[in-house]
Amino acid sequence: MNESDDRKPGRPSWLTLSVLGAVASIGLYLFTIGRELGSMRQQTANHEFRINALETHGSGPVQTNVARVEALTARADRILTELLAMQQRISDLVAAQQRQGAILDHLKQDLAPQSRMPAKEKD
Repeated sequence: MNESDDRKPGRPSWLTLSVLGAVASIGLYLFTIGRELGSMRQQTANHEFRINALETHGSGPVQTNVARVEALTARADRILTELLAMQQRISDLVAAQQRQGAILDHLKQDLAPQSRMPAKEKD
């Protein structure tokens, strides 16, 4: 007799049951993960809706904080603009001092031979 003849056709094997169990557990995990992702998306959409509603419909504390942040940003921009202008003025002054130093060095070099000549003539 054959081995396949000994088995009953209506009874599944332990391998079939374990595969079906693994597929069912994977399906359950996927369903759970999908449900969690869906609820997270819904919560994100609800939070965005609430934030937009607070910002656009005149919520007092939110509007006050927005105005403070904008004022602070404008003040920081003005301070940075003035610092950049001051840095430019400082670099202009440094360049002018370097040019004046070079001119003074030229004048010293030009005057040095002239001051030596009268000293040699006296000897």
